[in-house]
Amino acid sequence: MARIMVVGLNPAWQKILEFDSLLTRKVNRARRLTELGSGKGLNAARVMRHLGHEVWLLQILGRTNGRRIVEFCKGEGIRSLACETGQETRTCVTLIDHARGTATELIEPISISAEPQVEERIVGLITEPGLEFDAVLYCGSVPDGLSPRIYLTIHRLIAPGVSILDSVRSIPEELLSNVTCTKINHHEFNELKESFQGLRKKNEMNSLFLLTDGANAARMLKVSSGLVEERRFFLPALARVLNPIGAGDAVTAGLAHFLLAGLPTVEAFRHALAMGSASCLQLEPAQYDEADYERILNQIQVEVVANP
Repeated sequence: MARIMVVGLNPAWQKILEFDSLLTRKVNRARRLTELGSGKGLNAARVMRHLGHEVWLLQILGRTNGRRIVEFCKGEGIRSLACETGQETRTCVTLIDHARGTATELIEPISISAEPQVEERIVGLITEPGLEFDAVLYCGSVPDGLSPRIYLTIHRLIAPGVSILDSVRSIPEELLSNVTCTKINHHEFNELKESFQGLRKKNEMNSLFLLTDGANAARMLKVSSGLVEERRFFLPALARVLNPIGAGDAVTAGLAHFLLAGLPTVEAFRHALAMGSASCLQLEPAQYDEADYERILNQIQVEVVANP
């Protein structure tokens, strides 16, 4: 299978607390706690590893939680390329309310303080002799304290055949116009509209956009020579959503996998969306059952939009 670099600079040690019923202004006692390594990059890396690829995960780690994540990656067969800092890696907490069928995510802030040569050390990790990759996935925002152009620097160095961008914050237009696909949600797309329209008018973009919207229809925008072709993907209703956190990360990984496999873009998107929907039925983020995936895949309907 392929050699994959996942750039996930915002890792987290994840705690999932399950409640029979979660009430505000009350003492809530969880019935179960699950702990694991997570974050957008690690979630996507786990899916890629499950699909049989060799996976390297570029991340910034520190202290106790950082060591936990390194050990978790080893157990998952993921090769961690860790830039170590003196700051504790964040903890994120998911609260599952079984009575209401909802999940609430609590995310600690993250920033990189002025430690010497962090960016240089990150770049050094991917330029070691023998490291070559077929695809690169950019997962999540660049942490405060790092230049937002670091993704572009990595992209120029790796020059992958397939690249997926799952981030919107301060993205350089050069990167936006050169990745294979930008996979974001429809709210995030609003942040990119100015850059999107500007590059489109200058005919400087030949790329794909997959815009997710939870349980609503996803959109595929194919941009070529200033023209936009749009398709919509209608997802089946899910009877029992357990944890939707990480569904987008499963979609990101699925896109890379199916594009590398040579599927036409519409089919690659359809398969990836089925993975993301199936992951909502599992407790751990971005994990899915094959039977759920196949069932959902067969129910996704695709519609061409005549005048996008």
